[in-house]
Amino acid sequence: MKKFFRAVSAALVVSMLVSLPAVTTPVRAAADMRTVNGVLDIEAENAIYNADRFWVKSDAMFSGNEAIGPLAEDKTSPLPNDAPPDVDLSFIADQAGTYNVWVRCTSSLPDTS
Repeated sequence: MKKFFRAVSAALVVSMLVSLPAVTTPVRAAADMRTVNGVLDIEAENAIYNADRFWVKSDAMFSGNEAIGPLAEDKTSPLPNDAPPDVDLSFIADQAGTYNVWVRCTSSLPDTS
């Protein structure tokens, strides 16, 4: 009889563990991004990004005095196609059309920003 209760207990523990919500990568929440008259202006540090892979720094040299950057770059293991983005710039357009993305970057090498 003890073996039966152990088996039932083990089955219950496994079913509880399987039913737990998935652990997700922490992200920084962003405001709802919508264009106004076809234009959207956002600072990357205010977007949704993977906090496990990016840092945020404050410095007067950055636009808006803050910036995000990669903690480490891994070019050897591509992510699966269904992996969440490291930086999510999804937005709702108020006008149909083609949108251009402009990004300002800062480099550690002279004359390469």
